Amino acid sequence: MNPVFQEIIGYKMTPNTFDEAKFGEVLTEIFAKVAEIRSMKLLLPVVFMGEPSNAASKLLAAALSSMGSRRANDAQIRTLVLGPVPDTVINKIHDNAMDCKNALAVFKPLHHLCLDLKNHEFTAAGMAKYAAGLWRFISEAQELESLSLTGDHGRRSITKRTIPTESRVARDRWPAMAIPYFPLAKECRFQKLMAVELTRVNISPRHLLQMLHDCSKSLSELYLNEVYLKFDCHNAVRVPHYWIGTGLENGKHDNDIWVAVEIKRMIEKGTLNLKVLRASGLGYDVINQAGQAPTNDIFDLNDPTGQGRCFDQRFVEAVLGSGLAGPAGLPESAAWSVKAYQRHHNTTSAHKSSLDGNFQLKGDKTYRLAQQLMHIVDRGMKTLTDDINMISANPDVVPAQPPATDGSAATAATAATAS
Repeated sequence: MNPVFQEIIGYKMTPNTFDEAKFGEVLTEIFAKVAEIRSMKLLLPVVFMGEPSNAASKLLAAALSSMGSRRANDAQIRTLVLGPVPDTVINKIHDNAMDCKNALAVFKPLHHLCLDLKNHEFTAAGMAKYAAGLWRFISEAQELESLSLTGDHGRRSITKRTIPTESRVARDRWPAMAIPYFPLAKECRFQKLMAVELTRVNISPRHLLQMLHDCSKSLSELYLNEVYLKFDCHNAVRVPHYWIGTGLENGKHDNDIWVAVEIKRMIEKGTLNLKVLRASGLGYDVINQAGQAPTNDIFDLNDPTGQGRCFDQRFVEAVLGSGLAGPAGLPESAAWSVKAYQRHHNTTSAHKSSLDGNFQLKGDKTYRLAQQLMHIVDRGMKTLTDDINMISANPDVVPAQPPATDGSAATAATAATAS
């Protein structure tokens, strides 16, 4: 049996484990006996078979009900770590009036929020609903000081800055394979949000800049960790958007977005007071007609000055200026790298490993093992589904067999056998 299966098998849920009613009862009893609870971490079940949102939505609804119905004189939840939350779960919670009311009550007093998000919804209508629901909940937290959002794409090699979307992915699904954003009304914009971290997400450059605009009044720290800009290279609609830009700004077309240029402009205008900017593993999520990444010469990946600076360093310097110095006693890369800098100073995702800064949480290893297994199953099921759809539409076409790399084929085969 695959080692991942062996380690995680002892943690699986069974019909005899508990149901959402029992979970809600236990949680309500805990809150009744411990009135001073101010921080909470809830890891929802990782589902490998069946409807992914059923178990998670029921358990999350039960937890929100317990948290939202605490006594008036009890301490309020100030720190919430929650995940993995599928977009379909957000939609279900938002659609149910009582669940939505409980969620808004829980989010309202939050000061620190960490969300691990998972993408299942690929229709335009579903994604629009997801964006509206997600940001309605988050924006309810007007006392929010730090926000960490983590996506569900696996860890990517820092040496590979362009990730081509597989050709089997339909063009109408590609925009939905990203973290969404819903522009906030003026009265809903964040007033106290000082630190934002995005980790392992694909994002539209317009959504990223709109997000910064909506928290610009207070934002002073921004961390971009393995964030990939959506980059459409389709011949008919090629509108390139860049992290840094290619050449001089006067060569920029009106419809192009150069993220570093736009952030710097916000700083120069005085609408954004960004004091800390760190980036690690920035790149591009690419799609074109053939489903293959174009050559790197159309991107801004190479250092035009010949100094050999890494892409992340160039981005940070394009915004804040060159000659940056990191904190004393840390490696030089701490001047621009999220990972190097957060070993010294982490105001966002640190809550995942310790809610209070003193006691380390121990559930992350099991969660990571479940995520590894989920990625294997997801990859296999998506391939099977897309191939079946392609065969149904084109019976004479034989699906191409992807080459096996670093044992992935054997791993997937083992997973299929074990299931």
